[in-house]
Amino acid sequence: MSRKNMGKSLPNLPDLIIFNISTLGTYINQAGNRICHEKEFNLEMDQLPLLMLLYYTEFDSQQSIADALMRNKASVARTVSYLLKCGYVHISPGPDKRKNSIRLSDKGMKIAAEVEKSIFNLEDKLLSEFNGAEVKRIKQLLMKLISVFQK
Repeated sequence: MSRKNMGKSLPNLPDLIIFNISTLGTYINQAGNRICHEKEFNLEMDQLPLLMLLYYTEFDSQQSIADALMRNKASVARTVSYLLKCGYVHISPGPDKRKNSIRLSDKGMKIAAEVEKSIFNLEDKLLSEFNGAEVKRIKQLLMKLISVFQK
């Protein structure tokens, strides 16, 4: 079975799930960046996972954040530096002197709460064409795809 030109999202490319997921990711990032700009969050979509990770959990080092987000430490360091410049995080010496503790500031907590609302609204928009059972199935299938790479 030929997969050439079957999909409409990327003309002239094979209709592969990988390309379609990549295209969906691009649309989501563009929509997220638009929201960040409209709401004047001073953030980009690729910075939100780190902000929200600090909002939902506590991490004591850039390395533990990098591990959790599956990003390299330099990328995390750049994002943390930017969040610090914006006043969204505090960095203080951790119990282990080789590691700094990174926490959201009050300003960071406030912006993260606003980001959370906006992201939930974006997800609601993304899934608005699906019923509850379909949404549940989409989530199951995505987790199954993710698990392939976690093995």
